[in-house]
Amino acid sequence: MWRQGSCNSVFLSAMPSIRTYFHLAAVLLLAGLSACCKPDRPEEQDDSYNRVVLFLVEGRNSLLWNVQKNVETLSSSYIPPDDRDALLVLSNVPPLTGSRSDPYSPVLFRIRPGKGGEPVRDTLLTLTLREPIAKGETLSSVLSWVGEHFPSEHYGLVMGSHSSGWLPVGYKWPQNVVTWNADKNRPKRSFGKEEIGGKTYSLSIPELAGAIPMHLDFLYFDSCLMGCVEVAYELKDVVDYIAFSPTEVLSDGLDYTTVSERLFGSETPELERLCSDYFALYDGKSGTYRSATISLVDCRRISALAELCKTLFGTYRDSILQLDPEAVQRLYGDTPYLFFDMEDILVKAGISEGERLALRQALDDCVVYKAATPSYSAGTAPGPITSYCGMSMYLPSVMNRYSQWDFTELNDYYRKEVAWNAATGLLE
Repeated sequence: MWRQGSCNSVFLSAMPSIRTYFHLAAVLLLAGLSACCKPDRPEEQDDSYNRVVLFLVEGRNSLLWNVQKNVETLSSSYIPPDDRDALLVLSNVPPLTGSRSDPYSPVLFRIRPGKGGEPVRDTLLTLTLREPIAKGETLSSVLSWVGEHFPSEHYGLVMGSHSSGWLPVGYKWPQNVVTWNADKNRPKRSFGKEEIGGKTYSLSIPELAGAIPMHLDFLYFDSCLMGCVEVAYELKDVVDYIAFSPTEVLSDGLDYTTVSERLFGSETPELERLCSDYFALYDGKSGTYRSATISLVDCRRISALAELCKTLFGTYRDSILQLDPEAVQRLYGDTPYLFFDMEDILVKAGISEGERLALRQALDDCVVYKAATPSYSAGTAPGPITSYCGMSMYLPSVMNRYSQWDFTELNDYYRKEVAWNAATGLLE
């Protein structure tokens, strides 16, 4: 299914571009992953690394060119000079001059400085041609391999592609208001939209949580709609901090000119600066391109938020189920709206001033950084942002407002499969 690299070093100025809309996966079988090349290390040093960050690039879709361009930018920007810091990229996109239809084997490589300081790429693993990397099995195998060959107490992960928050893999939006997409039942996905041989592969959030074998210091989603309380709660046991956007992310994504410096240039990763770089990049634009929301959430504190919400949902369930979705701050433009500001839901449901202050404190404890432009872009239907707590949440009353669509299957999934619902009882 894959083969190990021979540690061939390739100067990045001559190598194929591989973009950084990162997506985890690569179908590897751990049996047989025993011997792999490692960078030369002084004998007196132990085998551990200070910091290991993996960029997961999933670009077998409409983001192909953006992914290629961003990896090229990443490769020509700050490269950690310390050999004990490892910048890794898992990519499934062909060279910048290629097309989506070109045969291409996904690769795992390391970007490091060469002897003269120039960026060099070490190919570590080459996967099977057309092998989908948007699979839990692949993700688990790749991360386990990384953990074995790049041992460290500090891991980080950056994932970029298409995504749709907590929605289940294969969910089809009932209506399409985006004029450039003719498919009114276009498929949605949780993370990834890997198009191979007429099939589309995606990774559900529960599958992602179960596939991460080591504890992560941070996880950054460079993709749309992942800034849900449902996503943060699902991943709370495998990561300390998550950075994500509750709205859509424009196709260029992160500021890849600064991302590696923010993650490797200081004693600890500068996650807040990484988020503020992203926000500044888009807040400085005009028109529909001035569109960005970003949040940094401490997942270690989200259980306390869940306990409070369990009480509030129990008290105000009837009011929540009767809310008009059109009166609540939405964070996505397609109807029926499925992503709403979670604080605004409870405020509009009528919580008391004391309860509102308690909710605000619990949110402030979790959301350590947040920023939003005055409005968000969503195809041809941008919307204003007047309430922004840093995380979105599902609003079950959409089934009443949009009764022309059947929400039975979606609500059943939310009720039975979403960990946030199991902890809080939003949907009984």
